[in-house]
Amino acid sequence: LIVPTPLRGAVVMALGEDSGDPRWKGVAAILRRAGYATLSLDLLTADERADGGAEAGPLGERLGEAVTWLRRSTDAAEGPLAILGSGSAAPVALVTAAERPEDVGAVVVHGGRIDRAEESLAAVRAPVLVLLESRDSFVREIGEWARGRLGGPSGLEVLTGTEDVLRGAWNWRRVASESVAWFERHLP
Repeated sequence: LIVPTPLRGAVVMALGEDSGDPRWKGVAAILRRAGYATLSLDLLTADERADGGAEAGPLGERLGEAVTWLRRSTDAAEGPLAILGSGSAAPVALVTAAERPEDVGAVVVHGGRIDRAEESLAAVRAPVLVLLESRDSFVREIGEWARGRLGGPSGLEVLTGTEDVLRGAWNWRRVASESVAWFERHLP
C-alpha cells in the first residue's frame, strides 16, 4: 500500500499476474500522481499461476479480505474506494463490487473473461469501465454481453493494438489514464 498526499481515494489493483511488473508499477504511479492510494495485489499464488489459475472463490476471498483490511486498518480507510481488476482478477473485481456495494465506488476491468462473473453482474451497482485488449469480435461480444448485464452505469473502451497483452508502454499508460479519468468521474 502506498498512500500519496493529498489523498482523494484508494484503488485496489487486483491482478492475475505479477504486480511487480514494471508496467503495473507504472500504472500505480500514475494513479498515485492523481491522488489515489494504491494497493497492488497478486491474487494468484506462484503455484496457481504455474497451474494456469485458481477457482474464483479463493480469489474473491482474497480480494474481499484486502478491501476489508483497507477499509478498517489504513490511512485510506475513509475515502472512496475503487478496484482495478486485470486478467483473471477482472471477473473477481466485479463479484467483489456486487458483494460490497457500500465499499466499492467504481471499477475498471481490463482483459480477462468478465462473463465469468455472470451470476453477480446484475448486482454490480458501482460504475464499471470495461477495457478490452483488441478489436477481436469474440472478445468484444463477450465484453458487451457482460456489460449489458451490469446493474449500474458502465462504459467500454477498446484499446487498439494491444493484442500482445499490452507489451508497449503507451498501452499501459492508456490503461492508467482511462482508469484515472473513470475514477475522477465516478468516485465522490
